[in-house]
Amino acid sequence: MKVLCLLSVLVLAVNSLPVNEFNGNSYVVLVAGSNTWGNYRHQSDIYHTYQIVKSRGIPDENIIVFHYDDIANNKANPFPGKV
Repeated sequence: MKVLCLLSVLVLAVNSLPVNEFNGNSYVVLVAGSNTWGNYRHQSDIYHTYQIVKSRGIPDENIIVFHYDDIANNKANPFPGKV
């Protein structure tokens, strides 16, 4: 439940960013603290949020992403190497 609340707040915050009006002062920190294939959705939510943030004009050097790197090559992944 805590994760759902946190993701809801994150989505609301990202959607409030102005489109392509980056002034150099905005930074975004995205964190997916879950690991393993069973928690795939938590990491995929962070990747999707990254795409939204990029589309709003925030450059890579102002986006910090923390996540486990255990999804793309997980043996349960039906598309090896991809998320």
